[in-house]
Amino acid sequence: MRAALHSRTGRQMRMATVPARRESFSAALAPALLSLPTSDARKVEALAHLLYSASAWEVLKDYGGLDGTQAGEAASWALELILSAIRSGDTAADTTIAVKELSDEY
Repeated sequence: MRAALHSRTGRQMRMATVPARRESFSAALAPALLSLPTSDARKVEALAHLLYSASAWEVLKDYGGLDGTQAGEAASWALELILSAIRSGDTAADTTIAVKELSDEY
């Protein structure tokens, strides 16, 4: 797994699958994302892509101290929390927080 993450050949292999993965995530998530504006739906699709990536698996293992199974469970749980928030209509998020924190410093 790590060789696939950190080698040129591995990157080429992963990048070749990106269009199909995007389509798969889009199709799988479409029913859950119908209530969202297109821009927000794209963000959720991107988050799903991130959560189910080899890079996320590596970070959860190396920095989170999880084993492979736990990393997969954590990724699934995170996506379920996102989808649960969408189902409940509780999707308001303050996307300007980073800007606010920077402006407070100056």
